[in-house]
Amino acid sequence: MADITVSSPVDDFMDSSTQAEMRTALGLGTAATAASSSFAAASHTHAQSAITNLTTDLAAKAAASDLTSHTGNTSNPHSVTKSQVGLGNCDNTSDANKPISTATQAALDLKAASTHTHAASDLTSGTLDGDRLPGLSTTKRGGVPATGTPSGKYLKDDGTWATISGGGDMLAATYDPANIAQQVVGTTATQTLTNKTLTSPTLTTPVLGTPSSGTLTNCTGLPIGGVIGVVPANQGGSGTVNGILKADGSGNVSAASSGTDYEPARTTVSQADAEAGTSTTAYAWTPQRVAQAIAALETGGGGGGTKTYAMLSPWEAMAPASNPATRDTRNGIRVLDFDDTTEESCIFDGLVIPEAASLGSGLKVRIHWAATSATTGAVRWGVQIERQTTDLDSDSFDTAAEAHSTTDGTSGIITTTEITITTIDSVTAGDPYRLKLYRDVSDTTNATMSGDAELVAVEVRSAA
Repeated sequence: MADITVSSPVDDFMDSSTQAEMRTALGLGTAATAASSSFAAASHTHAQSAITNLTTDLAAKAAASDLTSHTGNTSNPHSVTKSQVGLGNCDNTSDANKPISTATQAALDLKAASTHTHAASDLTSGTLDGDRLPGLSTTKRGGVPATGTPSGKYLKDDGTWATISGGGDMLAATYDPANIAQQVVGTTATQTLTNKTLTSPTLTTPVLGTPSSGTLTNCTGLPIGGVIGVVPANQGGSGTVNGILKADGSGNVSAASSGTDYEPARTTVSQADAEAGTSTTAYAWTPQRVAQAIAALETGGGGGGTKTYAMLSPWEAMAPASNPATRDTRNGIRVLDFDDTTEESCIFDGLVIPEAASLGSGLKVRIHWAATSATTGAVRWGVQIERQTTDLDSDSFDTAAEAHSTTDGTSGIITTTEITITTIDSVTAGDPYRLKLYRDVSDTTNATMSGDAELVAVEVRSAA
């Protein structure tokens, strides 16, 4: 029997290699292609008008801004009343204005005010502080009402009435020379003391008049001014007064004149005035000040002379261990060059403070220098003092003092910078010392000159 070949659509589909062949194998022909244009794409959009009733429904809704405004309105936009929320019996009254009950008010009416007064007749017991009694005026100097009859009596500090010794009336006291206690305080009556003894009296601004005779014995408080005549010692005078009095021989006493009748005490002259020798004030002199004045004259002091303690040449200086100034010459003159970018220094040693030196105001160091080439700017110099009475193996320079000066407009003209230094390491006359000199280049405000500064000479002198 011959083989039978069966052809199926699946076999045809599997063997097809093109879309047309597959559609034919499936029996679709061109149907799939035509059907695809009848369906929307998986991702697509629609206009609002294409959706049924969408535009009408959206127009009936409130705007978002209106909704926010409404929900944020705290002014009761729906006009809700307190009755609607169950608060119909509530009043908007502050705590301070709320009334109290009738019972509370009745109880308060039975109480006294916190601040009130009483008539004197209301006080029937207890003790009254005397400080609370009203002051008595000048028209009410009679008896103070109290239990009993106070007429002619006075009230003691123990609260009892007492009779005035010797009698008398407090309202119109009569002075009894035999009993001075009867004199009422505050009376303005003039009283005459005749042959009476006053025990240790003090007279305050007394009006004594001008008695033609009489003797005051052991009295204090007498005014000195206007007293004419000599108060004899045998009449109770102590022989001393607050001032100087003189008698002209006739018995009259007057004030003595300073410089005419007596020599006033004089202030001791200061060391500076003694050494300067220029003051015209009259002073008291001590042997020490005289010696200092003489020593100042011997060393050139005394006003017009020099006060120089040392003159130093640049090449006499010793070079420090680091950053020393450089030796140089200018027109044959020995100088030390100080750099403008590195702080360089030099040290003068072998110096001694003169025996007659005045150190109360410190020392004054004059630095004579010139610019190598600059014609503008300033150089700032610094000096330090070291007293050589300690270990010579280590430096112990005291705190530095600095000053600056502007260079001359012509290079080579000497400028002088003067530094007064009070931190001198406690050197005294006769002490050996060292002086360190440096150029401060770190002070950008005052150190403004470019190029080397050449040291020409240094002078150490008195600062007084």
